[in-house]
Amino acid sequence: MIELACYSLWNLNIIHKTVCDMVGRSISEDAVIASEDLEELVNRMLYGTRWGALDSNPKQTNILTYIEKMGRNPNAKHIPDLYSFLCDVTHPNILGNARFWGISVAKDAYSTTMRIERNAEFVVTSEIRGKVLSSLGWSAACVRNAFEIGRDALLRILQKWPRLN
Repeated sequence: MIELACYSLWNLNIIHKTVCDMVGRSISEDAVIASEDLEELVNRMLYGTRWGALDSNPKQTNILTYIEKMGRNPNAKHIPDLYSFLCDVTHPNILGNARFWGISVAKDAYSTTMRIERNAEFVVTSEIRGKVLSSLGWSAACVRNAFEIGRDALLRILQKWPRLN
């Protein structure tokens, strides 16, 4: 959800700015306007890929680029760290496994034996739950904002060129 939020919000802000710049110019209703940058962005959003088998398609930007860019905003500076934490929970490693740890069964100088349980509540479990909920809330708000930004860009186009309706 963080990936979708960062990707959508970043790209729709660029689209919105481009549309506002175009609409702001005194251009007649009969004018045809083309923006290579906007076309390239939309094509990359729709058809971009990082999969090598589709080399003829536009190259999609790595999602970490969007997450890092969003992290520069004071309202989203926590997002890169939150994303890293959730990636660790998702992938096989200590945090990914810790969510299944139950109680410590045995411990010696070199190792700890943990009981693994589906519904285990370990020390890190509540932190994982809190960060998941935080990321869902932040992401949902950003996706809504991105939708509003995209809708506003479309309305500006339709107001400037009403015959498109």
